[in-house]
Amino acid sequence: MGARSAFVKVNTDAAYRAKFLKDPVGVLGQEGITLSAKDQKQLLDLVESVKKNLPNLGRTPTGYDDLIDAIAEGKLGSKRADEMLIV
Repeated sequence: MGARSAFVKVNTDAAYRAKFLKDPVGVLGQEGITLSAKDQKQLLDLVESVKKNLPNLGRTPTGYDDLIDAIAEGKLGSKRADEMLIV
């Protein structure tokens, strides 16, 4: 799937997002995305922070359709940008 597709799916599919929030490292691993130990810790810390600071993660984000579409279509830029699009 790749980071770009995982980002889009997390932001458009509530069931997938729920799975991701419960086990982000495992879900990415199932998608063929392997993270270093350092990156795993950063991701887990980020997800925990997001869960604490956003009231309802069950809702699909609104107001970001253009950004999500641009990412889905590969219009956002470099491979490095793809690596940063997990959450």
